[in-house]
Amino acid sequence: MPSPLLLLVASAVLLGGLATLIVVVAISVDAWQEIDFDEAKLREINASTNINLESLSSTTQFYKVVLKIHGSSANVTEEVYWVHSSTNGLWRTCDHLTGKKRQR
Repeated sequence: MPSPLLLLVASAVLLGGLATLIVVVAISVDAWQEIDFDEAKLREINASTNINLESLSSTTQFYKVVLKIHGSSANVTEEVYWVHSSTNGLWRTCDHLTGKKRQR
C-alpha cells in the first residue's frame, strides 16, 4: 500500500494541474458579447419623460442623455449619460467610436 503522504502529494499535483487547465481554457476562450439598445424605445422614453436626448452621430448609435432631477424648488441637478453600442470581451471593450466622439 502506498504511503498516505505520497497519495496526498499526488492528489495535490493532479488537482492543481486540473485547476490550472480550467483557468487556461477559461481565459483563452475569445468570447464576445454585443451590448446594444433599442433606439425606438429610447426615443419613446424621451417623449414621455423629462430626459433630454441628443443624437451625436448619424452613422452610429451614440447619444448623450441628460436627466434633470428636481430636488427642492430651486435645486435642479443634471445627470449625463452616454449611450452607445459596444462589444465586450473578457479583457477589453470595443465601443465602435472614433477619436472625435470619444473626446466629447
